[in-house]
Amino acid sequence: MRRTACGHENRDSARFCGACATPLVTEPVCSSCGAADTSDRARKAVTSRIRESSARITTEHPALGIHLENAIRTGVFCSYRPERSPDWNC
Repeated sequence: MRRTACGHENRDSARFCGACATPLVTEPVCSSCGAADTSDRARKAVTSRIRESSARITTEHPALGIHLENAIRTGVFCSYRPERSPDWNC
């Protein structure tokens, strides 16, 4: 049982306090070094690489860079969601 500041005892699997709705889940950390877990580090690395690549594209093709900045979403999941479907001319 995990106890919150309000004193309510919660199941170990609970994500929120049953009495006050306080989130019980904390960010997972490495037990040996205290750093964020592997999946979190990977997510941050992917986000960083996408942003760096987008910045390089922007220097060569500003319109495409702006489009990518507006269309690419990062976070737990990455997605490409343009505001409108681009007209590609190859």
